[in-house]
Amino acid sequence: MAAAVLTFAVVRNLYKMWRISRLSRRIASGHAFDKHVVKKNEFSNILKCPTKEEFKKHVRHVMKHGKHKKFAGGKKEAWYDKNSNTIVIHDPANKDGGTAFRPHKGEQYFNDLK
Repeated sequence: MAAAVLTFAVVRNLYKMWRISRLSRRIASGHAFDKHVVKKNEFSNILKCPTKEEFKKHVRHVMKHGKHKKFAGGKKEAWYDKNSNTIVIHDPANKDGGTAFRPHKGEQYFNDLK
């Protein structure tokens, strides 16, 4: 019984890591990079080298360690990292899978998502 519980926990954790890796790659390769990293320069004090790879690592970090919530009837989800003031939003209806940016109202923006 203990082995089955342990195995389930391992599989669940592996799935979570795989999903975060997949979503972070998709989001970092989409419009969020061009709009928020390149054009708006929102991540200049966070990313040492503003490449899609560095942005993907940052997005993945926020998804692994940030506050998490589901909203829009469970169809969307978001993560927020207070230290970097970064929000990542996964929207399965969006061709890029979502977005990542640094909101002016920080955690209040995250808390107000519905």
